[in-house]
Amino acid sequence: MIGLITVFVLLFAPGLGFKDKLPEVRTAIGVISELGEDSFNIQAKASQNYFAKDASLTILVDSQTEYYRTISRTTLTEEEAEQPSFSLPEDITFMDLVVGDQVVVVSKKNIRDKTELLAESIEVLEIDKIESYTGTITAFVPDGLKVLAKADDNYLNQDTTLLVQVDENTQYFTFVLSEDPASLEGFEQQAISLGKLKIGKEIIVSSGEDLKGITEFLAKEILFIPSIFR
Repeated sequence: MIGLITVFVLLFAPGLGFKDKLPEVRTAIGVISELGEDSFNIQAKASQNYFAKDASLTILVDSQTEYYRTISRTTLTEEEAEQPSFSLPEDITFMDLVVGDQVVVVSKKNIRDKTELLAESIEVLEIDKIESYTGTITAFVPDGLKVLAKADDNYLNQDTTLLVQVDENTQYFTFVLSEDPASLEGFEQQAISLGKLKIGKEIIVSSGEDLKGITEFLAKEILFIPSIFR
């Protein structure tokens, strides 16, 4: 059950437009910033919660607090496409928590306008693999470019500057209107050159490797996102 609650809270609830009308809030999502003996602090973004603004919360635990870990599978084969993208929750303990974990905290009481809460359950959210980042070009450097990847657009706990290296094997693409009347999507991929990329433009960068925890890497492909898609 807790896994289904997590999916709804993360993907739908905060953006439904009634966050300020709820009389009771018992769930908070955030990143662990500090760990104590029987408590920890999280930084909770308003965009992921029923909060008017970003908040720093102190999470208290007791002997009845339950702990779980759920892994989101970001890459699925064709055979796995019919399977759930979230793993079944795995039981863990307080000692398994680390600074930087993203957690979903369910409180025993209403936490609206509170900065301290006693947790009924704590779920650590993880992903199995990061294959690409979406971000905005901020600068060009020798043999590469700098990209600002926003946390809200990526599997990141905070906005991060990436150093993206390129070489003669890096490929560049964009999308253009398709000339094929039978095209269902209406767009087709088109090769471009590095010179078409400009500061301030949004791109998707992939390396062919797992990028989790990596901020400097060699790009295999760079996709320029036309303004029509933004």
